[in-house]
Amino acid sequence: MAQAKAKKQIAPEDKLGSVLQRGLREGAMILVAFFGIFMAVAQFSYHPQDPGWSYTQSYQEIANAAGIVGAWYADVSLSLFGYFAYLFPMAIVYLGWSILFQRAADEPLTPLHVALKTVGFILTLSGVTALLMLHVVPAAGSVPLGSGGVIGSILGENIANILNLSGATLLFLASLLVGITLLTNLSWLWLAQMLGALLLTAIDRFSAFMLAQYHQLKENREIARLAQNETIYLEPEVVTKAKPKSKKAEKKNPKSRQKSKPRVEPTWDGKASQVAISEPKQIPLLSLKQQAGLPSLDLLEPPEPSQEIRSDKALEELSRVIESKLLDFGVEVDVVAAHPGPVITQLELQPLPGVKASRITNLAQDLARSISARSVRVVEVIPGKSVVGLEVPNDNRAVVRLSEVLSSEQFDHTTSPLALGLGKDIRGQPVVADLARMPHLLVAGTTGSGKSVALNAMILSILYKALPEDARLILID
Repeated sequence: MAQAKAKKQIAPEDKLGSVLQRGLREGAMILVAFFGIFMAVAQFSYHPQDPGWSYTQSYQEIANAAGIVGAWYADVSLSLFGYFAYLFPMAIVYLGWSILFQRAADEPLTPLHVALKTVGFILTLSGVTALLMLHVVPAAGSVPLGSGGVIGSILGENIANILNLSGATLLFLASLLVGITLLTNLSWLWLAQMLGALLLTAIDRFSAFMLAQYHQLKENREIARLAQNETIYLEPEVVTKAKPKSKKAEKKNPKSRQKSKPRVEPTWDGKASQVAISEPKQIPLLSLKQQAGLPSLDLLEPPEPSQEIRSDKALEELSRVIESKLLDFGVEVDVVAAHPGPVITQLELQPLPGVKASRITNLAQDLARSISARSVRVVEVIPGKSVVGLEVPNDNRAVVRLSEVLSSEQFDHTTSPLALGLGKDIRGQPVVADLARMPHLLVAGTTGSGKSVALNAMILSILYKALPEDARLILID
C-alpha cells in the first residue's frame, strides 16, 4: 500500500517533467528554425557590393535584408562553398524538426557513428562543390568566387589537371554518392528497386489503358458497321386527290383551262465557246533580248555624312572607366585596343595572369550598371588573340545605307554574280557573302527585326551585280 501511495505521489512530478521537457524541445526547435530562416534570408538577398570577406569598401548602404551580419554570413558562406551554401538553412531547419520529434534518439551516439557522419558530410561537400565548379556557370553577381566556392575551385582544378574533366567528374560523383550514403543511411540499391517498381507499375497501367481504348474503338467500329447494313423500311406516302374546281372558278380563270406548253431546255454543244475560251499565246520572257546594263547607284539613298561616333578622347576615357570599375570588383585588366563600330564599340581587355575570363563575364550586368549602359557583352575568346572582348553599345547609332555596301571595295572585288551585301560588322567593315556557296539561307527574326529589309537588300545586291542574262530570279510567295 505504501508503494502504491508513493507511485501516486511521483506521477504528477513525472508528468510535470515531461511537459517541461516538451516545452524545452519546442523552444529549441523555434530558435533553430528562426536561425535557419535568417540564414536563408541573408543568402537570398546577397549583393556582391555589400561589405564582407571578399569585398571591402568605405561606408555605403547595405542591400542585404539581414543587415551587416547577414551580408558577412552570405559572403563568407557563398565564397567558401558556392551554391552548396544554400543547403545550410534547410539542414538547420531539419535539425530543429529532429529536436522536436527526437528523431536522433533512435540512433546510438557513438564515436564511430559520429566519425562516419563526419566523413559522409566531407565527401558530400567535396563532391557537390567540385561538380558545381566543373559544370555550372554561375549567374552574374550570384556568388562571389565561382559556383563551387573556394573549396570547389581548389578540389576541381587540381583533380581536373590530373584526371581531366571526365575522370574528375566520375571521381567526384562517386564521392557524392558515398557521402550521401554515409550521411543519411540511404541505400541506392533500394532506391533503384523502388524506382524500377514504380516504372513497371506505370508501364502496366498505361498498357492496360491503351488496350481498353483499343477494344472500345474496335467495338464502336463494329456497331457502326452493323448499323449501316440494317435495312430501313419506309411507309409509302398517302397521295390525296385534289377536289375538282367548280365551274365558277373556271369561268373566272379561263386561261387555266389552256394547256401549258412544254418548256424547251436550251442545248449547248460546246463549239461556240471554245473560240472565246482559248487564251492568246504568251510570249516567253526568256526570249526577249534585253540590252540594259547594271543600274546606277544614284537610285539608292546616298550614305549619310560620316560622323565620328566616339573620338579618341572619348575612347580613352571609356577605357580608363572600364579598368577602374573592374578593379573595384577585384578584377585587374588593361584595355589594349578599342574598335568603334556603327552600333557598338569593342574593347580588347588583357587580364593579368591568374584572372579568369569567367569572372569578367559574371560582372557583365554590374559593369553595365556602373557605366550607365543598357547592356554589355563579354566575348571570352577572340580567334587569333589572347584578349577578352567587351562590346559596349554606342550612345548614337549610325545608319548603314545599302549604297555604302554596294559601293565598297569588298563588293566590287567579288566576282560572283550572286554576291549579297549584308551590311557592316561590329568594326564598321562591309560584309559581303556569296549566295552560291550557301547550301541553304534562312532569314528569321521577330516582328519588326528587319527580315523584309534584309530580303530586299539581297535582291538589290543581285540586281546591282548580275546582268539579266547572267541571273534569273523566281519569287514564290
